Amino acid sequence: MKNLLLIASYPPPIAGQSIATRMLVDYLKTQSATFELVDLSKKFNLGSPLLGVICRAGRVAGLPMEAWSRTRKWKKDAAVLFYLQLGQSPQAMLRDLPLLEFAHRKKWPIVLHVHGGSFRVAYDRAPGLLRILVKRALNRADKIIVLSESLKVMFDGLVDDNKLAVVANGAEQSLVKYARKLKPKPESAEGMRVLFVSNLIKSKGYQTVLEAALLAQQQKLPLHFVLAGHITETTTVHPDVFIEQHNLKNVEFLGPVHGQEKLGLFENADIFVLPISFETEGQPISIIEAMHFGLPVITTRKGGIPDIVKDRENGLIIDPKSPIQLVDALKDMLVNKELRRAISLHNSREAQELYTAEVHGKTMCDLFESI
Repeated sequence: MKNLLLIASYPPPIAGQSIATRMLVDYLKTQSATFELVDLSKKFNLGSPLLGVICRAGRVAGLPMEAWSRTRKWKKDAAVLFYLQLGQSPQAMLRDLPLLEFAHRKKWPIVLHVHGGSFRVAYDRAPGLLRILVKRALNRADKIIVLSESLKVMFDGLVDDNKLAVVANGAEQSLVKYARKLKPKPESAEGMRVLFVSNLIKSKGYQTVLEAALLAQQQKLPLHFVLAGHITETTTVHPDVFIEQHNLKNVEFLGPVHGQEKLGLFENADIFVLPISFETEGQPISIIEAMHFGLPVITTRKGGIPDIVKDRENGLIIDPKSPIQLVDALKDMLVNKELRRAISLHNSREAQELYTAEVHGKTMCDLFESI
């Protein structure tokens, strides 16, 4: 395999693309691959917003130099492949262009990876000159990776279809191994535990889940809701405030969870819900994680989700921002236990076959080898 220069986000913070980078790095280590990682998610906590902006600007300006310095140790005639997680905002595109120009001048093969579904929206909103430069950079790439077939549409009219490759997300190996050892859960006489795991962004649907919990309590349904995730600057309604205002007895808000605590939440849940309203959603790793635990998934048709969740096969599809439909779907799962069991078996089997860190890493490396 060629030496790999990876320009990508790495935890912390925890997000879909940083988790994907960690999976790839872990797999490359098992293959004794030669690689260097330039971490795009490096943060500056200086106590001053102005100093933070200055440091971030300096870091962005210095990325090509950092990339060059990371490869100096390699032999001059070493074959190098350049991998970049492509930005999905005009600002990130400006960050990426010097890096792509650097790789082009070095005559390295270029692989771009889009984690999400927002690229085309950002591209269309960018100034005309930036669009011209980005389109030129895209066409210099050897491959552009998207998360699912339906997300290829982001590049319609920008690059030839043969430049595009699909590599699905996967679940990290620790979760895969943990879920694989679990035995089927017995039927609970106390109803169902409903799990939501995501950053508390309105478009992820956490408010819809809270409103559904209120309806469920009013209807005296045997449902217990558990929400876990980071409060963000876009969190408009704090779950604890909503719970107190409506005197909800059927909801727990746990904040961010990691490691064994997160695994325990998935293990003890019966249903996973993610009623996303974000038009350009990618392929949520949390859905894949839930599938590994055999959880039926209640979600929407946004972004790349329909490529992994089929209605009444992997779970149930509802409209976004509809707590009534969410409650109706949960009632369906309460009553239709045979369907719930069938979905559970299907999801755990499909996740083990298609959505593991090993499958993800091997697919990525096979693609690198093909270039």
